[in-house]
Amino acid sequence: MITRLDWSSSRFRAPSLLPELVASLDAFARNPRLATGKLYALAGAAYTYSPAPTAAPAAWVLALHYTAPKVYAPGRIAVDAKGNIWAANNWLPGTRNPSPYVTVQDPVGSPIFNSPISGGGMKAGAWGLAIDHQGSVWVPRYADDAMAKYSPSGKPLSPSTGFKNGDLNHPQGTAVDQKGTIWIANFYGLKGKGSAIVHRS
Repeated sequence: MITRLDWSSSRFRAPSLLPELVASLDAFARNPRLATGKLYALAGAAYTYSPAPTAAPAAWVLALHYTAPKVYAPGRIAVDAKGNIWAANNWLPGTRNPSPYVTVQDPVGSPIFNSPISGGGMKAGAWGLAIDHQGSVWVPRYADDAMAKYSPSGKPLSPSTGFKNGDLNHPQGTAVDQKGTIWIANFYGLKGKGSAIVHRS
């Protein structure tokens, strides 16, 4: 099913529908296979391309288009505990210049925390943004071999150069394990030692 939600429609501006929409998207984000019924029911309130299925699908692919400023070439997004959407941006819009911004949007796509956020050593966000157990956001700084870190409210926690210890070399993938350790995959591996994973506990 392909559904276009017309955000300019009066039905989506109605305060009574907004909680239902946010609840459905939240349920979908947490488990796309179990939330199909809610989204399918909600889709009936929108313009639906035909032919439409007569029952909810087993899983959804839902594309959302947001136009918040400075969102350009996001490498990876992460959703925090409040449903806010964080993105590391690789390039400045319309250029090949590294972006100094991280963007944050609330669950309905509005910029928050004075987004776009700069500082903390952000430059050319890579493809591995992750959120730790305290809600802090870790963003690879691909351009200068560093990691930027932000508080759950968007305040830079890393120095202006980012964190550079740990032999980072074009950091890319970032993940948080059950113990809260931050694992960072180097694109070029440890200098002179081949491909490797480094971590910060």
